[in-house]
Amino acid sequence: MIRNLECSFMDKEHSGRLFHFEHRVLLADTDPSGRMRLDAVSRVLQDAATLDVENTSLTKKGPWVLRWMELVARGIPCYLEQLEVKTYCSGLGRAWAERSTVIDSQSSSITAVANWVLLDDLGRSPIRLSEEFLSVYGESANGKTSSPRLHLGQRFSVTELTERLVVPLRYADLDIMGHMNNAIHLALVEEALFQLGIKLLDDFKYRIEFLSEIEPKIPVTIGVRNSQSTTMLALFQNDDIKSIIELAKVV
Repeated sequence: MIRNLECSFMDKEHSGRLFHFEHRVLLADTDPSGRMRLDAVSRVLQDAATLDVENTSLTKKGPWVLRWMELVARGIPCYLEQLEVKTYCSGLGRAWAERSTVIDSQSSSITAVANWVLLDDLGRSPIRLSEEFLSVYGESANGKTSSPRLHLGQRFSVTELTERLVVPLRYADLDIMGHMNNAIHLALVEEALFQLGIKLLDDFKYRIEFLSEIEPKIPVTIGVRNSQSTTMLALFQNDDIKSIIELAKVV
């Protein structure tokens, strides 16, 4: 179940560090109708996290990997719209931190909450957040504890999928860590929705969970289970689920 992010996030009286920047929706961000694609939204959210951390004087700035993200969209931006992006740390854990971000445009408002895990310099194992990090982001988190725990996989299996789409993994899909980038997961989700004729609603919400790494050079299968209330999608290789997304209408 996807939480109601709007009440918990938008009405919060914020204190502590708040990072702000602007982005304009351009050609590479949009589909043929001019709507901003899900992967383009994901890139803006990823950029917000990177730019915020890079703007600090932290000695240890990464690498970070995304564990899960929940997003609520009231409308979605279109070509040439100006986006106002605000982001802050909204929770902490032993080796992870929660980030909340709002993207506002003239025609839409998007709210996202994500759990990011801090890794060692080799990008392999989680490491504890430093006192230096807590001194920068602790006030903003306001004592809230965030958990990297995943739950979508507990009620989802490959055998339940009713539709499947196989896609090759491209070199361009890999990022600086050699992982398939978070935004690419959403690009494949959007491709699956299009191929299956599932239209993205004006107001929608989703939760995406990342279970394990996509392996290079192995085709990715996108499986879909569509119901009246939700659409579940899984990205997997050799029947091993790598990520799961639950997509639903905002009511």
